[in-house]
Amino acid sequence: EKFNTPVILRSTTRISHGKSVVRLGERKASQGKIEFLKNPQKYVAVPSYARKMRERMEKRLAQLRLYVNKCSQNRIIARGKEVGVVASGVTFQYAMEEFKEASILKLGLSYPFPDDLIREFAHNYQELIVIEELDNFLEEHIRSLGIKTKGRDFFPGIGELNPDKVAQGHDRIENSSVLLVEKKVDKKATLLPARPPVFCAGCPSRGLFYALSQIDCVVSGDIGCYSLGVFPPYERLDTILCMGAGITVAQGMDKAGFRDKPLIGIVGDSTFFHAGMTGLLEISYNKGISTIIIVDNRATAMTGLQDHPGTGRTLMKKRTHTAYPEDFARACGIKNIRVIDPLDFGQTLRVLKEEVRKKAASVIISRRACILIEKPKKGPWTIDPDRCTQCGRCLKVGCPAIYKERANEKVILIDEVLCTGCGFCAQVCPKGAIVPKG
Repeated sequence: EKFNTPVILRSTTRISHGKSVVRLGERKASQGKIEFLKNPQKYVAVPSYARKMRERMEKRLAQLRLYVNKCSQNRIIARGKEVGVVASGVTFQYAMEEFKEASILKLGLSYPFPDDLIREFAHNYQELIVIEELDNFLEEHIRSLGIKTKGRDFFPGIGELNPDKVAQGHDRIENSSVLLVEKKVDKKATLLPARPPVFCAGCPSRGLFYALSQIDCVVSGDIGCYSLGVFPPYERLDTILCMGAGITVAQGMDKAGFRDKPLIGIVGDSTFFHAGMTGLLEISYNKGISTIIIVDNRATAMTGLQDHPGTGRTLMKKRTHTAYPEDFARACGIKNIRVIDPLDFGQTLRVLKEEVRKKAASVIISRRACILIEKPKKGPWTIDPDRCTQCGRCLKVGCPAIYKERANEKVILIDEVLCTGCGFCAQVCPKGAIVPKG
C-alpha cells in the first residue's frame, strides 16, 4: 500500500509442505472502508493510459530500490568474519543450519535487488557464497555488480535443495573439490520399502485407469490425482502440461491430423471449471474428434478436498448453486455425453469402447465421490485361496490393499485395514475368488 504496487508471496513446495510451532499475536481486524475511487488513468489499460502507467511504474521501482536496502525483510545475521552467505526463501534455513560460522544475508524482498546492501555485505567478507534453487538468478545479478561469488559451481541447479545437498556443497567449497562428498546414510533407512505414488485404496480413478489400460489410445492428461495414471500398472497418460491442457492437447493432435489411435483427453472436475471449459468449447466449435473424460470426484481432491463450483458449496461451506459438467457440454453443442460409475468395470469399459469409435466429439463424466469423502458401505473383501489361481490380474488393479505374502509370493492377500470395500478388484477376478469377508 505504501508504494501502491502488487506484492507476490512466493511459496515453494518445501515451504508449503512444512510445519512449525508458531506464536500467535493479537489479531487486528482491518478498519479500512472498502471503496472504489474512479481513476481511469490508473485502471484502464488502453494504449494512451498504459504509457503513463509505465512511467509511474518506473518511479515506483526507483523508490523501492531505496526501500529494499533498509527494509526489515532484508537483514544480516552476523556470525562470522570471513564468509558471507546470501540466501532467500527456504535456502536461508539450510544456510543457517549448515554454515554455522558464516554471516547470512537473508533476502526476504528480492526484487528490486538491494544493490547497496549487497555491496556493503560483500565488502565485509573475504568470500561470498550464494545459495539458491534452480536458476542462479541472485548470483548472476550479484556478479553483474562486479562481485565475485561461489554458487552454482557447488550447488546443483536441478531439483530441490535440501540440507544434505547444501552440506555437500559446503564440503566441496572447503575442500576446493568438484567431487561430491559421499553421503552418510543410516543403514536402516536403506531397508525401508519403496513407496511409489499410488491412488488411495478405493479411489474411483483406479477403476477408470484400469479400464483405459485395456484400450489402445493416446491419452492427454491434466493436473490432479489422476496424474498418477502415468505410473505402473496403468501407464495410461501420454502428456501432462498444465491445467486445461488435457482437453486442448487432444484437440491440437486432432487438428494436426493424428489418426493412428483414438484421442482421449482427461481433466478433473475442479480443473474443468478452472481451466477446461474454453477448451471443450473449442473442440465443439472447431468440430474436433476426441473423447474427453471429466473425472468428477466431487472435490478438489489433490490439494485437500476443497469445494468448487460443482460441489454446491462455497469454500466457506455455504450452500450455493451446483454446476454440472454435462450441462456445460450440452451448452457447447456436444451431442455425445455419457455418465459412468468408474468402479463399475463392465459399464466403464463398454462406454469407453463405444465413444472412442465415434467420429465426433464426446464427453464422458466419470462420477463417483473421492473415497475420503464418501466411503463404501460394504466391509473389506478377502481372497478365497481355494478359488484363487494366482493369475495376478487383481495385482494389476494397483490397489495398495492387495499384496503378495512375503513368505510365499504365490499367495495373494488383501489387507483388511487398507481395504475400503469398493469391490472393484472382485470385478476383474476371472475366478470369482475375491469375496466379501465374513
